[in-house]
Amino acid sequence: TFTEDARFEGSTATVNGREEMLEFVRSRDPSNPIRHWNNNILIEGDGDDATAKVYLITFDVSGPPKIRSSGVYQDTIKRVNGQWKFTHRKVTPDRPPD
Repeated sequence: TFTEDARFEGSTATVNGREEMLEFVRSRDPSNPIRHWNNNILIEGDGDDATAKVYLITFDVSGPPKIRSSGVYQDTIKRVNGQWKFTHRKVTPDRPPD
């Protein structure tokens, strides 16, 4: 999960804080289902702070699955009260969205 003051920089929007993130997710069109596939996860850190780089593929699953986009997540993660939480996630698409 994300910290209360986390920032998410997506390919179509930037939102700040968990409340804005919830609004962003709830506003998505439910008739356009997307599945995210994450792989090649590289996490580096020390103590209570870490960074991660994750490859991402999204699929349109409204019918037979087909690749929709690909890119990279660049994350900043912090241990808060014994739990690891995202403080920042940036999505860098392999190509800009249409």
